[in-house]
Amino acid sequence: MTLANQPHFVPILTAPTDPEGYEQLLEVFNTCQNHQAALNAGLKAIEYGSQSPPLFYQVALLYQTLDQLELAHQYYQTCLSLDTHYAPALYNLSFLCFHNKQPVEALEYHERLRQINPEFATSAFYDPLGKHFLESGSYSYALTCFLASLDLNPTPSSAVNSGITYRKLGEYERAIEYYKIALSLDSESSWATFSLGNVYYDLNRFPEAMTYYDKARHLYPSRVEAHIQYAWAAAKLQQYDIAIQAALDALLYCQSHRKIYKLLAHIFEQKGHSNWVTPCLEGQLPSHFDKQLQEKNAQRWYPLNSNYKYHWHSLHPAQVWDVPYPKTIESEIHPCFLTRRRYLAETFVVQIPNGRAYYRFDPSVATSDNQSIPAVSCTRAVENPDKLPSLQDLGDRAIFIPQRFSNNYYHWTFDTLPRLALIQQAGFEIHPSARIVVNAPIHPFHQQSLAQLNLSQEQLLFSNCCHITAKELLVPSLLGDSYSTPTPWMCQFLRDSFQPHPLPQPRRRLYLRRGNTNYRQVLNEEAVIRLLENYGFEAISPGSLSFPEQVATLAAAEVVVAPHGAGNTNLVYCPPGTAVIEIFSPEYVVDFYWLLSQAAQLDYGYLLGEDLANLPQFQDKRNYFGRHCHDIWVDLEKLRATLEMI
Repeated sequence: MTLANQPHFVPILTAPTDPEGYEQLLEVFNTCQNHQAALNAGLKAIEYGSQSPPLFYQVALLYQTLDQLELAHQYYQTCLSLDTHYAPALYNLSFLCFHNKQPVEALEYHERLRQINPEFATSAFYDPLGKHFLESGSYSYALTCFLASLDLNPTPSSAVNSGITYRKLGEYERAIEYYKIALSLDSESSWATFSLGNVYYDLNRFPEAMTYYDKARHLYPSRVEAHIQYAWAAAKLQQYDIAIQAALDALLYCQSHRKIYKLLAHIFEQKGHSNWVTPCLEGQLPSHFDKQLQEKNAQRWYPLNSNYKYHWHSLHPAQVWDVPYPKTIESEIHPCFLTRRRYLAETFVVQIPNGRAYYRFDPSVATSDNQSIPAVSCTRAVENPDKLPSLQDLGDRAIFIPQRFSNNYYHWTFDTLPRLALIQQAGFEIHPSARIVVNAPIHPFHQQSLAQLNLSQEQLLFSNCCHITAKELLVPSLLGDSYSTPTPWMCQFLRDSFQPHPLPQPRRRLYLRRGNTNYRQVLNEEAVIRLLENYGFEAISPGSLSFPEQVATLAAAEVVVAPHGAGNTNLVYCPPGTAVIEIFSPEYVVDFYWLLSQAAQLDYGYLLGEDLANLPQFQDKRNYFGRHCHDIWVDLEKLRATLEMI
């Protein structure tokens, strides 16, 4: 067939300077997913005089698809200059500005959109933008976002965020008003309850603060801050024994939280035990309180495991784990690594005849008579089935494992996948007929890892909001509920499930790039890589590899250097003895991969980057979304000394 006989090209051949033919051709190439050809056709239409706002929008969208964001921004703006009410352009431009770290401009575009066409505006935009403004101290902008979100989609979270912002602005009565709006939307909201406690604490109304904090910690036992604040309120009322027990309750869930040790040190000083203050600030408890904490840990689920409405299958008993200090050239061990003792909770599987479960951001599990099971629930929402989506019956057996933050690679790997191992360790075979409820996949690693576990698509129920029942409901321990502490049995399960066999000879020296993320970047990364190349390192971007490729790559490592990030999860697949150097911003140091390295028998060390406050050229790199997003500048001489140390 000749070109002239193909109908899509006829308008161009008969009138080669008529933009309409090129606009039609853009649509044809778009249908074929040929984005570059579609873009070329659109640009030709513009060259020949088209002033169509939809065309400029399509060209902008194509530039955005091809990751040419500056040009996308330019063409969206041209579209809006031709039609100031063109809602799709306002929508995309607001998100594009947010991505490009132009939050004020992003808000302006979305507010224009909300005024022009509210149906296009979305709380999915306002909520994360509001959190950015809140964390960066721009409270008036944050309030605009949260109130808009509440107007568009009244949810407890948008009401609580509005209350938090009013509290930051010192408008306590308005804060109380919005927290109560949140509780009217969800009377069991532990977040709203906790937040009300915060306002009363600020107002020095400590008995009322204790009431709300206590309710919050019973609604959501692993909410560490609720235990801490309850303890502080008790200490303000000089109820020191109550305060100490609440602080120990907090330590059950997070042993590295510096606020807890500072609180205990304050209480000990007030009680006249000055000899306990300094060890406590160094992360060490007096021996009798350490013994109390071990007892609390061992009895954490008693008497829950004797409930006649379900069967309790105990697996790994509660234990204490002492972790050695990491290696470093820093003059002092960072406070994050001072607390070497970890109290690991018992693991188990709950078997519930005719049980029910609900998931929306947090899991909630109940017996057949609507009694929630706190050991495997983060909320009590399931106690009120009339307020939930319609019940879905999954048949004879269902396994329920969705968990918060599963979109993150680390939390998926250590908080979600090992829960399947617990099911098998409890003696339950995962038959093809059993349904498995798990978070909806949004990244390739979700599907790829499940496929390697030989789970069929027919077995899996992917959902981020579900209400299910089964004749036999199996729910394993909430592993991430104790601040995601990797353990040797988790590492063994992951290695057995995903490592290549036989293992390659460890020989590769790897530097793990942060990839395309727009935060926690290594600002002088190219210089870092050049230095590392002198020591035989190669730089890789884990996010550009498939899940099996990531596993195979790290399984061949002998040394790994990496800035802190979820890609370091793959350290679990390194051979025992692999040397690891993790690089942190001094603003954000956490213990995840130190603990993982100990569980996986790796040789762990760390290096702190430079304080960006001392580097004026990088002031704008600080605190974009919060301290966990701070970028990193590496002192090359310190890196060289750290390499010589391993």
